[in-house]
Amino acid sequence: MLFDIEHFSQFGTRLRDERKRLKLTQSQMAVIGGVSRGSQVLYEQSAHVPSMDYISRLVEQGVDFRYLVLGEHSPELGGRLCLDPNVLEKAMGLADQLCRDDRGHLLEAQIRHSVLKMILVAVAEKTEDQVEWGQVKAQIGARGFNAS
Repeated sequence: MLFDIEHFSQFGTRLRDERKRLKLTQSQMAVIGGVSRGSQVLYEQSAHVPSMDYISRLVEQGVDFRYLVLGEHSPELGGRLCLDPNVLEKAMGLADQLCRDDRGHLLEAQIRHSVLKMILVAVAEKTEDQVEWGQVKAQIGARGFNAS
């Protein structure tokens, strides 16, 4: 099941796990992510969903992206998701584009997380020139998410 509120509620726990694995304080992780310590606390409590920019900054500093977003480690990759940085940026942009209501407001965090997860599953292990973005968008749209 791709839309799973219980899975989303564990995001904060996984974020905290990754912070501790990297031996960082909440303040240090906040600085890396470009947010306040208060925001970091809320993310770790699953009270707020961080921006794609925040997640991207953490991944650049060694956070296990697959574990953080999908909740699973990939042993054959040493626990790391192989994702071309350009693909990651476009995947995050597509998720933001698809997760807006008719007035252009972002949908609730659980839905955005679910859509990002669907996109990441579709593009994992591919380089930018291997991803057919139109097909990915159509796959997600077939599940009821359409860009405004």
